[in-house]
Amino acid sequence: MQKTIGTLGLFLLAVLMPALTAYTCGYVDEDQDGYPADVDCDDTDPSIHPDQEEPCICDNIDQNCNGQVDDFPCDMACPVDADGDGYTSDVDCNDSDPSIHPDQEEPCICDSIDQNCNGQVDDFPCDIACPVEVDADGDGYPAEQDCNDNDPWIHPDQEEPCVCDAIDQNCNGQIDDFPCLSFAPCSYQPEGAVCSAEKGLYCEPGLVCCYPCGIEGCENVCMKPCEDAWCINGCPLYP
Repeated sequence: MQKTIGTLGLFLLAVLMPALTAYTCGYVDEDQDGYPADVDCDDTDPSIHPDQEEPCICDNIDQNCNGQVDDFPCDMACPVDADGDGYTSDVDCNDSDPSIHPDQEEPCICDSIDQNCNGQVDDFPCDIACPVEVDADGDGYPAEQDCNDNDPWIHPDQEEPCVCDAIDQNCNGQIDDFPCLSFAPCSYQPEGAVCSAEKGLYCEPGLVCCYPCGIEGCENVCMKPCEDAWCINGCPLYP
């Protein structure tokens, strides 16, 4: 009889043990924050659990266990690593190119690119001298690309103003090719022609209206540029 009872007890223990174990393990709350391990994404840290408010710190931690890091309710943006090179946008000078970041070795190529984000271009450890680029007007375009390196408003990609000024602002070799709608085309007159605002006439590129340069008898006439300061900026219009 005793043997039968003992056998029955072992049988019941074997049957109930898995369920008892599963029940007990599923509700362990190791960090005692009130959230068991099956819902707590870090059951070793009591400051991390569902319903926890994310602190306004860019710490890359998911404190509220919603699968997102740094989704705090504060009006601030955290640095990201958009190009996946291991360097976030606050230290990566080009976060859209994984080959550009701090500690990147500069290639031995004169490409005018700052691959290692130290503020200098082409500072590679190779014994190669790159040509020095000059940007006299500071518009971001070196002299070899800029058709007027003395004027920061003249360079490639500059938008042409809707003015017949006989100036090639975008350095494409054409003057007054502005993208303006409903604007009368510019009319340029040769040397000796009368320039008049009423007639909408302009001097040819390289010529100016000599008035008020003091040349007698040529008022409002397209002449070769004179030395007077009034006449050096294209073709001024006078009635």
